[in-house]
Amino acid sequence: MKKWIKITLIAAAVLAVLIVIAAIAVSPVAKNYIEKHDRELIGRSIRMERLRMNIFTGRLRIEGLRIGGSEDSTTFFRLDSFEMRMRLWPLLGNRVLVKKISFAGPDVKIYQRATRLPSPQRPKSRRNRGKSGFTTSRSATAGSFTRTSRSMPSGA
Repeated sequence: MKKWIKITLIAAAVLAVLIVIAAIAVSPVAKNYIEKHDRELIGRSIRMERLRMNIFTGRLRIEGLRIGGSEDSTTFFRLDSFEMRMRLWPLLGNRVLVKKISFAGPDVKIYQRATRLPSPQRPKSRRNRGKSGFTTSRSATAGSFTRTSRSMPSGA
């Protein structure tokens, strides 16, 4: 066999092995990064039982997602499973095109202090007039949504 054919085949084999390694490693690396930098990303703790990403099909699946409350003593948001499928080619043009998104077993708990929203993303433009200042639309299958208003000392 000619030398350039051998070099081409070896380079193609090495490239294929690197792609397979990247495809296998992307899920645990992403899970580790998200859980390690959770406070920087959203200001709350994030835990997942399993995160699976397929870089060839654009599928993302998260099982056992838990997002902690602002004090981490409670779970603010929980999902049994989340699945998203997206098209990969639009990513090259800095666009995200989602084909499918589904989730099962959502559980959301909102604790409201007096008239303030309970998260660091509190809307600046809304004025609270003795009410919560926001409306909530909710729909869930096999899940729950809990909202509790609490009167707390001003130092809490």
